[in-house]
Amino acid sequence: MKKAMALTLSILLCGGVSAQPIGKSMGRWKDIGAASMEENRKGGLEYIEVTINDFWRPAKTHEEIYERAEKALADIKTSGLKVWSVHLPFSRTLDISVLDDKARAENVAFMAEMIALAGRFNPRFLVLHPSSEPIGDEEREQRLRNSHASIGLLAPEARRIGATLCIENLPRTCLGQTGEEMLRLIDGYDDVKLCFDTNRLLFQSHADYLKVVGKGRIGTVHLSDYDFENERHWIPGQGKIDWGALWTGIRESGYDGIMMFECYGEPEELTAAREFIRESAGKVRRHAE
Repeated sequence: MKKAMALTLSILLCGGVSAQPIGKSMGRWKDIGAASMEENRKGGLEYIEVTINDFWRPAKTHEEIYERAEKALADIKTSGLKVWSVHLPFSRTLDISVLDDKARAENVAFMAEMIALAGRFNPRFLVLHPSSEPIGDEEREQRLRNSHASIGLLAPEARRIGATLCIENLPRTCLGQTGEEMLRLIDGYDDVKLCFDTNRLLFQSHADYLKVVGKGRIGTVHLSDYDFENERHWIPGQGKIDWGALWTGIRESGYDGIMMFECYGEPEELTAAREFIRESAGKVRRHAE
């Protein structure tokens, strides 16, 4: 019976990985133009995560944000790539947890505007940072409360465009260091989920994080490798993550979405990374047998 269960698990996990569609965050592209999109599609990429920072940060005027977004949207449609998610803008100052009430209100209002812009791409998920950094210990509790309140204001905006808001775990002194903090941030918001970034856990193991957040809470993932010392956004296999154990844990958490890579690398490298994860999950299965 135990072997039969292990075999069934291996089919679900390993077979699922080998057939799992590949996505990549545009925030890790060297160029987001039409030629690059076509090259990535021909290389095997199927889905993308649009990053609003690509439009917002280089724009010299407010109108230019929208012009850049419309250009990217046209290129995406031409390429045949599918939009899985949109990463909302972030910076040191664009922080929904700040202590200054006026600044926080302005940041939330701008984020709501960018959610409306994200609707042009018809994403299934929106990725949002719960804070910036640095955050001192003496202000952390209030910043958690502020971020939680801001998320409550932005969740209806996500619903308005037909998307699910996903809060991303962050490293160092940012909010969302652990599974416990992530659950606090989305407490009471049944339609808000998590974006699980695999290379940002510095204070908790992957297994403990997944155990804490529980089943059905992860809406999307950002896959990349690191050295457990700081976020690195390396291709899986280049760092220290045990990918067999991690991917098994992700699938057991109920996540059945695409493999969204948030790392630098060509499409063929990401395809190889998918196979590396598949083989790693197979080793976990054989050990279970």
